[in-house]
Amino acid sequence: MYIIDSNLDMNNIITLITKFIEHYGYFSVLILMIFESCNIPIPSEVVLPVAGFFAFEGIMNFYVVAIISAIACTIGSVISYYLGSKLGRDFLYKYGKYIFLKKEDIDYGEKLLKKYGNSVAFFSRMLPIIRTFISFPAGLLEVSIVPFIILTFTGSLIWSFFLEYIGVLVRGNLVPIENVFHKLDIAVVVIVVLAISFFVYKKFNKNKAL
Repeated sequence: MYIIDSNLDMNNIITLITKFIEHYGYFSVLILMIFESCNIPIPSEVVLPVAGFFAFEGIMNFYVVAIISAIACTIGSVISYYLGSKLGRDFLYKYGKYIFLKKEDIDYGEKLLKKYGNSVAFFSRMLPIIRTFISFPAGLLEVSIVPFIILTFTGSLIWSFFLEYIGVLVRGNLVPIENVFHKLDIAVVVIVVLAISFFVYKKFNKNKAL
């Protein structure tokens, strides 16, 4: 199995992931995406475009990859949910750093869940950073598990289709993906900030009119 070292540059990461998917096919997508959803730093922004390229080449099936990815994300998220539920806040605060989970991430995730409820499980799958850790605070708060699973799967499926399609578009030229998704992450953050600002503005004006 190929281990992704944080010191590797994007070229090497793409090479390792490509070789892993080439050797193990759908199973590799399942494993890598489960790990990614358990907060292990494996970039779905590389895994799924690579799989999308293989789908373009006819080696894999585009729709099967997306479904497997969504299932894997859901499995990983449920694992993280139950870890949060069973291990508790103090344990995650103390040992979360070993799975790249910061105290600030847990607190922020809790804040989002308390404010927006289970819908966060859906939208977080398409947001940078948040998508990898939101399941831990969901477990801490013991949000309703069935809606959480359904919304996680649905959001993951949409995100998987999108990332795969990027792989089809670039057609093997995967090196620029790091820059593309860095810009995409920034764009998503900007959109979210603007949406929240608009919501606050509308609410303020509504209260002012009363």
